[in-house]
Amino acid sequence: MRIVSLCWLLAALCCAQPVLAAENGATLSVLSFNVLREEWSKPNYPRWKERVEGAAKIIGRHNPDFVGLQEETPEMVSDLLARINGYAYLYPCQINGAGILFRYADWTPVETERTLTLDGRRVYFYNLHLSPFEDWRRLRGAVALRHRIGTRRHAALPVVVSGDFNSPVSSSAVRLLVEPGDEKVSLADSFAALHPNKDHPATVHAYGQLQKNLPVSIDHIFYNGSLVPVKHEVIKEQESGIFPSDHFPVLAIFRFQENIVPQKN
Repeated sequence: MRIVSLCWLLAALCCAQPVLAAENGATLSVLSFNVLREEWSKPNYPRWKERVEGAAKIIGRHNPDFVGLQEETPEMVSDLLARINGYAYLYPCQINGAGILFRYADWTPVETERTLTLDGRRVYFYNLHLSPFEDWRRLRGAVALRHRIGTRRHAALPVVVSGDFNSPVSSSAVRLLVEPGDEKVSLADSFAALHPNKDHPATVHAYGQLQKNLPVSIDHIFYNGSLVPVKHEVIKEQESGIFPSDHFPVLAIFRFQENIVPQKN
């Protein structure tokens, strides 16, 4: 059994400290998936009822440990859980989504770090959805996340961050998170670690209606500490010729580099 306490971040707000624990030699797979809230989609986009089967099949087919959702509603989550086996949902801090699906047979949520007493591998995990509007809002969200990472109780533990950043890696918000600096705080890019000489692939297609000069690689999975990325994939699967969202889901798989067991409280 693995023990997990999860955190999710929307814009500049962050909830409780998250901790995940895994057995020695385990890998951690994370899917970041903006599922496109119905009322925020364009009139000529496919409706959720046309997309839900494809979204559920992607989750079921890749079977990640965690799915960091963005833009989901309670009804959309219910639709997904009715179609996939073995997952439960942790509610986000705000009404705009950014909750987490987790495999409940392998992971058990706990409320705070103080309730976590299991020895083994552990990792902090954050899921977020930064503002699609002003740059300053995204930067404020990045500052909040950086502060949360920097003040986590067990600084030796690794960190994984998934989300829709609404920003390319060249943006000020993302640069704040990934530029080299304090090893306790600075994150690494799972795609760049595996493909250092390649441009980031598009993660938004907008059903062929992208506006000019808008970034198309805005969904990322970052990490820090004793994790090694072994796979990064932008998933471009369709169901009946329909993409399940205007975003492509992003999958990253990590292995634990070494065993780190924090001192018990």
